[in-house]
Amino acid sequence: MNYQEIVALIESVGLERLMDYSKLENFPNYETVSSTSDYDEGNESLEKVLHFTDSNIYVRVTGYFASYDGTHWDRKFTQVFPKEQVVTVYVTE
Repeated sequence: MNYQEIVALIESVGLERLMDYSKLENFPNYETVSSTSDYDEGNESLEKVLHFTDSNIYVRVTGYFASYDGTHWDRKFTQVFPKEQVVTVYVTE
């Protein structure tokens, strides 16, 4: 499958179902490889990267969580690519 076919399949199944279940019948193998959030003034922005392993395609999905009405996923999908980075951190001994 290519990126456009995966996005079409996600939309046909429903993004919320995809985020709520780890395995869907007749759906390509995928795993969540990144899940981040950032809290700001009562809303929490969310980002997940799904790796569709059979096609080796990565898809980023964004959304937000609001305490008064739950999680909302945007319908914006972005194909992303893994890239290793070296990070320096400073710690006390």
